[in-house]
Amino acid sequence: MVFVGIILGLVLGIGALGLYAWISEQTTPPPPPDPSRMAVALKANRLEVFTPLPLENRRMYKVTFSGVYTYEWSGFLGSGGSRQADAAFYQDWDDNFSQKYAGIFLGAEPIGKLEGWTENRALHQYSALVEGFGQQQPLRLIPPKGEGRWGRIVASFELMPPGTPLTSEKQAAAKAAAAAAAAAAKAAAASQPGLRLNIPAFGSGVFSEILEAGVVYKLVISGTYDYGFAGFRSFHGKADAVYGTDVQGRYCVPYDGLRLDGIGVRLLDSWQEDRASHEYSCLYEGQAKRVTFSLKPPHSYHSAGELEVRIVRQPAGTQTAVAREQAEEQKRQAAEEALRQAEQQAKATRAAAEQAARFQAEHARVKAALQAKVEALRRSVHQNRNLFDRDYRLNLVEQYQGKILTDWRAGWVREYNEIFADPPLVAALTSQAREVLDWHERRIDLILLAERLAITPPDVSVVLNERRITSRTLGQVQRAIGELFRLRDQIDSAAERLAIHGYDEDSRQQIKEARRGLSFYFDLLKAYGIAAQSPEQAEDKFFELCPFQPPLASYEQMMERIKAGKQVGPDAVKGKLEDLVREEIILQAKRRHAIRHGREQVRQALDKRLDVVRRDATFFRDFLTSIGVSVEFADFRQQEETREEQFIKLLQEKDNIKAALKERQEDETAEHVDALFAEELAKLFKADEASYT
Repeated sequence: MVFVGIILGLVLGIGALGLYAWISEQTTPPPPPDPSRMAVALKANRLEVFTPLPLENRRMYKVTFSGVYTYEWSGFLGSGGSRQADAAFYQDWDDNFSQKYAGIFLGAEPIGKLEGWTENRALHQYSALVEGFGQQQPLRLIPPKGEGRWGRIVASFELMPPGTPLTSEKQAAAKAAAAAAAAAAKAAAASQPGLRLNIPAFGSGVFSEILEAGVVYKLVISGTYDYGFAGFRSFHGKADAVYGTDVQGRYCVPYDGLRLDGIGVRLLDSWQEDRASHEYSCLYEGQAKRVTFSLKPPHSYHSAGELEVRIVRQPAGTQTAVAREQAEEQKRQAAEEALRQAEQQAKATRAAAEQAARFQAEHARVKAALQAKVEALRRSVHQNRNLFDRDYRLNLVEQYQGKILTDWRAGWVREYNEIFADPPLVAALTSQAREVLDWHERRIDLILLAERLAITPPDVSVVLNERRITSRTLGQVQRAIGELFRLRDQIDSAAERLAIHGYDEDSRQQIKEARRGLSFYFDLLKAYGIAAQSPEQAEDKFFELCPFQPPLASYEQMMERIKAGKQVGPDAVKGKLEDLVREEIILQAKRRHAIRHGREQVRQALDKRLDVVRRDATFFRDFLTSIGVSVEFADFRQQEETREEQFIKLLQEKDNIKAALKERQEDETAEHVDALFAEELAKLFKADEASYT
């Protein structure tokens, strides 16, 4: 307990001492600022901060800027970011402090334009010299964009020793020297001959006198002017004829300011520059007209001042650089032309001899190649000389008519054209191997014969001679009459599709085929003595000529007996209707499958059969309904096994078979069972034309 009391006493003593130090700090006033060393903390908020004390009048201070701060900005649709910056540079996209900017202003002057400006980017320290005027100097920090967030820049002012040259005195001396130099240059220019033009710095054109045609003039351009612009941040600068100042006042920004007839003077002949004295010169050849000088500043907010252009006539015979180059180029071209003509004459002699030799060699080569081609064609025709035999050609067309019109035709026509499109080859074959031309003509004849047979129906006049209806031919006659009705229904269906959907090549083709079929069956029935113009007439004449009535089907006999009033069960008729209903369901499923897989021909064939099935089903349904018989049928698909049941059944069968084989120790046979049932499962899941759900 004593030890705890000691510890508690120490803690309370230390706390009391800390409290006393804090109260003393709050009540003791801060020391006054040192006029020889002052510091100002700048935040990137664009607000002015003044030095703690006025800067001593006519004394120089060294001000040092150090530190780094963070700024943020927002962009379009919430995009933006943050970067860091120091007093003179901010970060690029690779986080390097390489992008210069005017961020800190001392009064209205950017710190980068102060006297004695030095940079140490590695340590983020920059310094300059500032002259005191007995006033507190304002400073403000403007970020490159957006708003400042964290950090600050510290500006430290250090009083320089007495006697340090003042900035104002240096500027006054520089201005006096510049004025003296300008006066001397102006006096020297005034003593030189030539026409002088003053070009104002606001874009107005100044015309010269008429410059004589063919006379070379020297244009001497001198002087500077002031310009400025106001944008996101105002800027004032100076410029001469072709260079403007940067933010540090250096004439290093090129621009096309002074123009002669709209062309920048720096593009004129024999251009020379003296950037230090702002004097430039060039040569210009007169064209018996006045020229226009105009001066356009780098920025067109406002400008003041003018440039001087002195036009000095040059002695006779003076050539521009372009003229000298043209004269030298003419001499060079003349020498080259003489040399070229001599070389051409020598080459022409050699070329004539070489051309004669090449012609003879080419003629021999072409003749040899032509002879080789003739021999190759002669051998090929000799090896296939069966084509000259007429019976062979007829049998070839009869057996391979389709291949001739599809696979072989293009190659035969191409080879025929290659031969007959080569006149020298045709002339050589005519004189040496006439059989080659005849052989290719025979192949073209085969194509023409196959085309004729493809569209010409066979001659069946001998077959369709006079016939009689007997027990053997009765079925053929009945089938022919049934085909007449079917083909007419086919024509009606195709015509209906054309009327509803417009032009359809498949429907037109079906109509053509059906008409040819009708013509054939009418001719066939005519051979049996049944001359008719419609299926109904053919059926009526058939019943007149038929020696016995054809037997009716069971359901037809049932319908006849019911119509006669006999008490007969309609099971056969109802069974026929049920078969038609099942067939319609299957055909509908097949039709959906054909549509999903884009099988248009299959769909059309199914539509034809569906038309017949639905017509017959409607007939039998109406008949049974008229006699009071129910026509409701159970869906036979509900009695079939589902795919899941079939799958489970196959797996159970496989397991049972493999278990039995393992009991008999027939392992090799058991391995084949997996392959067998894999095929069965594949068949189960394979969708074909017959599947429907």
